[in-house]
Amino acid sequence: MVKRIVSLAPALIGAASCVVLAATQSSVLQLITDKKLEVHGLYEAVFGWGSVQTAFLFGVYALILTKNDGFIGAIKDTRGLKSFYGYLKAAIYAGFIITIVTMPLLGYPEPPDHFGMFYLILCAWVGLFAFAFATFIRVAYFFSVVIAVPDSKRVVAH
Repeated sequence: MVKRIVSLAPALIGAASCVVLAATQSSVLQLITDKKLEVHGLYEAVFGWGSVQTAFLFGVYALILTKNDGFIGAIKDTRGLKSFYGYLKAAIYAGFIITIVTMPLLGYPEPPDHFGMFYLILCAWVGLFAFAFATFIRVAYFFSVVIAVPDSKRVVAH
């Protein structure tokens, strides 16, 4: 049951974010109209985050994949590490997709000013970002657990 919740949590967070933004559209549109919410700045921040997220997670993937000693080596062929690889791949793909999807938005000159197709695209984009961020948090948490276990051998510097 817990594994199912952990596996579905990012999708649920993404969907909830999209629905909440759609449900509060009048308040959000008012903030955009009053220039209290800078949508273009949001695009830039998410683009930067997605790029960094993807690169960082690829580094984690390479580290885990190539480390054959210590605790990581000991759990190499376990079901738990295979699940972690799945979470890691999902987070890498999500970071890559949010980065690619955000590129055209960076060049879009005007934020939405009414509830229409572009606002719905914005809602979906926020949901996608929330999903990508949640997948990153899930991987970061499990990675912190994996690396917290000390290796049995310590290399002493001279």
